[in-house]
This record gives sequence, structure tokens and C-alpha cells, in this order.
Amino acid sequence: MTWRSDGTTSALTLLVGSDPQRAPRKINQWGYLREEVRRSEDADVFSLRSLDSGEVAPDAGFDVGDGPMFGVSCASFKDHDVTSAQTTVNARGVTYRMFNQLLDRVSDSPQWKERRSQRPAGADAGFLTALQHAIGQVGGGAAKPLPPVIYVYNGSIYELRVRGSQPLGRTVVGTQTFDHLTRSDFSIRNRTTGDLTKFAVTHAPDPSGMSLPVQIFYQPSFWLSVELRLDDEADVPADPDADGSVLTRIRAICASAR
Repeated sequence: MTWRSDGTTSALTLLVGSDPQRAPRKINQWGYLREEVRRSEDADVFSLRSLDSGEVAPDAGFDVGDGPMFGVSCASFKDHDVTSAQTTVNARGVTYRMFNQLLDRVSDSPQWKERRSQRPAGADAGFLTALQHAIGQVGGGAAKPLPPVIYVYNGSIYELRVRGSQPLGRTVVGTQTFDHLTRSDFSIRNRTTGDLTKFAVTHAPDPSGMSLPVQIFYQPSFWLSVELRLDDEADVPADPDADGSVLTRIRAICASAR
């Protein structure tokens, strides 16, 4: 997960997945999310994720599955209007180390489904931006209970709520030692379906609200529990956003999809 800003535009990205050569049952589940927000609050969001077997709707939540299909979405936020386009591609065997190969499949996709929706006043342009704001609420010592952070993802409106927080003090995560960390429990509710997702985040208090998680805990099913943790020595792919040519390809794909 990365955060970049030049003062007028900020970009939050998340590349998350499993290495099938190391994961139990050779699970190959992964996704990528990039949210670029400008000072005007206009934004562009790009996401892709592996879908569960039999799943054909790329505009669902950001749960990643283990099927050969990938759902891809491009969304543009202008004032209160959201324009998005989604497609599905077959990419059996493509892992998160093959990002460019997946972009090849996406570039060749002949069919995109366009969708228009309204952005509620004050709603964030995506999950990562909303999570950063929610972490800022905790770090800022706001009075409890904290109001939910509203955001839009693939045309659906979600509420991100802080369920509780506790200080951890000095803690080791990966290869780093932190003097002060906070563990916060969150829930996400889809306003349309009412579906509820719970997860936990460990983060360093930051008065500026620009703190990124150092751990994320999530249990999508009874048989799979996931812990993501900050580890500079881990053998994982580089953030695609750090490669200017990849970012150019993503922007070109989204421009042609609209």
C-alpha cells in the first residue's frame, strides 16, 4: 500500500494477493486498487480483482476470489456525477507478478459496461481514501461515537465505521518496531444490500491523518483468515504505480473504456 502526493493530487494504491507457489492449495487470489484524488475532489479510480468461480459481476465489492476471471473497473468522479465502466477478462494462471500480462488482456477486451450514478455530498472516491480518513478520525482523538465515512465504489454507496480502537504501545510488525500503534476495528456496510464486512487495522497515530496501515486483519470465510503486514524485506511485487509506463497504460485503458 502506498500514498503519494504532490500537493494538488494524491494517489493511494493497494496491491494485495497470494503467491500460488507458497499459498495453501496454491490459491491465486489478488487485486489492485488505485485512487487518484485532486484538490478539486474530482477523482479517477482503477480496480481489478480475481473473481470467484462462476462470478460474472465485476462491479461487486473488492473481495478477491480464486477463479480464472478478473473483473476490471474504471471510474471517474466529477462533482456529484460518477461514470464507471466495467469489463471481465479470462486470465487463468496470471499471478500478481504478471501485472502487465493482465493489462494485455484488459486492453484487448472488446466489451465494457458503462454505468452512471450519483455521488452523495461529502462522499469519498473509494475505499482507500475513506480508510485514510477514518484512521485520521481515530488519530485525531475525535469524540465517540465517530460518524461513518461514506464512500462510493463501482456505483454502490458504502459506510465505513470505526467500531472501536485500543492503543498497543511498543509493537513489532514484520521487521520494524513501532513505539506507538493503535488497533482499530472497522465495519463496511453496503447501503443497497445491507451486507456487512468486518476487519481490523493496526496503524501509527498521525495528527495529519496521512497514516497508512501497518497491519490489516480480515477473515473472508470460515476457512481463510488473512493478515497483511508491513515488511520491507518481503519478496512481493513492486507497486505498479511506481512504473510510469504501467500508469500510462492504465490511463489509456480507462480513457478508451469510456
